[in-house]
Amino acid sequence: VEQCSNNQGYYEDVKDSSELDIKAMATSNYTDFISRTGCSDILHLNGKLSDWYDPYKNEITDESNNVFKVPLLFTQSGTKPLTSISMSRRYIDYYDASKKSDVIIVIGYGFNADDGHINTLLRSLIDDEDKKIVVLDYNCNDVGQRKKEILRSLRCDKKSNIHVVSVDAERLVDGKNWLGAVVEKMHE
Repeated sequence: VEQCSNNQGYYEDVKDSSELDIKAMATSNYTDFISRTGCSDILHLNGKLSDWYDPYKNEITDESNNVFKVPLLFTQSGTKPLTSISMSRRYIDYYDASKKSDVIIVIGYGFNADDGHINTLLRSLIDDEDKKIVVLDYNCNDVGQRKKEILRSLRCDKKSNIHVVSVDAERLVDGKNWLGAVVEKMHE
């Protein structure tokens, strides 16, 4: 935890942490910035910049495939199609790995209506697998209200499994490093 004060951001904090035994890392971002965590197996739940979609075979491929293909990105829209087995596998792999975790840390995710494909995973992990989630919310003025908003979005029953903590610009929670705050929430 002490090393984190010298880091640039969450990615480097995760990379330098000896307290974390990461079971799964997923992102809804298209970029590879999250690779700065040092994790080798990152699941891009909304696609990534190097994903290409072959509409004839309904499969995700790479740029070297010489057939007609289009970039695959799930943009802000209503329902997200799980377009292929390999895309569906990302969700299943994330869910299975998260089941093995003590806590699920959520950073920079909005729980929006357009994110039902991810919200459903989180709801199942909370309600069916009895997993705790700790949501790090930037400069949150009212964590109780934010928790209500998240509960409304997730529609989950186990309200006590959701913890919201306000993180400031230095990634501190009540003057303490965010990782320390997560560890405390794990043991509540």
